[in-house]
Amino acid sequence: MSLLDKDLMELKSVGTALDSKTGMTYPMYVDGTHDEEMGVHLEDINEDWFHNLSSVDNIMVNDVMIELEIK
Repeated sequence: MSLLDKDLMELKSVGTALDSKTGMTYPMYVDGTHDEEMGVHLEDINEDWFHNLSSVDNIMVNDVMIELEIK
């Protein structure tokens, strides 16, 4: 599925698509599509993933977490 098919944010630093409305993350392929069957919620992601975010991607993720009240 392409990013255009949903309202997803591309987090290039970790190769992930983030659904800002649900907090679900999906691994991305080189062609820009994502694997919806391998989705993981932000609350369940390994801490190392957060450490690998670029500063720009980190701001986007933090904004989503604030909006969704995820701690």
